[in-house]
Amino acid sequence: MNVPVFLAIFNVALGATLAAQSWPLSRAPGWSDLRWFSLAVLTAAIATACTLGSTLPIPPWAVPWAGRLQLFFLALHVAAWWEYGATFVHRPLGARGRTVSWACVALGLASLVPGLAYGPRTWVHSVPWLGASYHSAEPTTAGVLLFAAIASVPVALAFRMEAARRRGVDRAGMLALAFSAGTSLGVHDAVVVTLALPHPYLLELGHVLPIVVAAWANVARHTDEARALDRHRQGLTDAVRDRTRSLEAAQAALVESEKAAAVGRFSARLAHEMSGPVAAVTANLRHLIREVDANGRLAPDDLDCLRESREAMERVGRISRDLVDAARLASPPGRGEEPATASAGRGEDETA
Repeated sequence: MNVPVFLAIFNVALGATLAAQSWPLSRAPGWSDLRWFSLAVLTAAIATACTLGSTLPIPPWAVPWAGRLQLFFLALHVAAWWEYGATFVHRPLGARGRTVSWACVALGLASLVPGLAYGPRTWVHSVPWLGASYHSAEPTTAGVLLFAAIASVPVALAFRMEAARRRGVDRAGMLALAFSAGTSLGVHDAVVVTLALPHPYLLELGHVLPIVVAAWANVARHTDEARALDRHRQGLTDAVRDRTRSLEAAQAALVESEKAAAVGRFSARLAHEMSGPVAAVTANLRHLIREVDANGRLAPDDLDCLRESREAMERVGRISRDLVDAARLASPPGRGEEPATASAGRGEDETA
């Protein structure tokens, strides 16, 4: 196995692997542009596989067909890069841009016409220092023009990437250099084929350069989005934590407010319940004071006033004991200390 065959097999494996990996990823939200990248690397792998016809011993009649197939998939490869470039720089293709893509497909189909791009004659030229021999088909004038038209697309794409670099698009400058270098290597191969120069074919390297740069850009983009997603996730986590604390504080404030409202309602009811006995005792005491001031002694019916006052105070005592029991039930568990109001309530009851 010589060096050109090894490089061709390596490029085919690389392109097939990247295509198989990037196509499923293109279904992820925001990554639909990888579909064009997958097509670009897949067509590059097939076009590189067609170059094996110039380095492996195949029948002479198959050499022109290998060249035609290579030119066809090269046109599709360029069209896929043209579409991917539009998504990379965030500038969707308009009607003219779509025309370029379809023109590349038409040029590829035209290259398959027998005798249009390559004639029937073939020759073998060797590269002694590389230890390789190439079987080449004779290109026609139309074939040279077809290749020139196809090669003009990555040149235009390089200018588009350079303009995107000036606008601040990340990694667009690297792609501009890669497309320029790849086009230069393709022109080198066209000159070698046309002039039958004893130089190796370098188009395989021309395919690899943009693919490697674009793959690196996609990995860097994935890393940037992963970091941004992690920052957003952390921000959401902090926001949820702060919101939870706010809700807990609001709930605690609501509980305290409900407690205060309950105490207010209880106090109003207690005042209403105790106002009657207190008014009765107050009225009876005033009556007794007036009797004593007027007569110096109590009248026989004043004993009823005293009984009524005692009953009223017993009622107040019962209300006090109910308050003590309620306080004991509401106090935290394990609190063995009895409220002072309890003993006071019992003392008042026993006195009464």
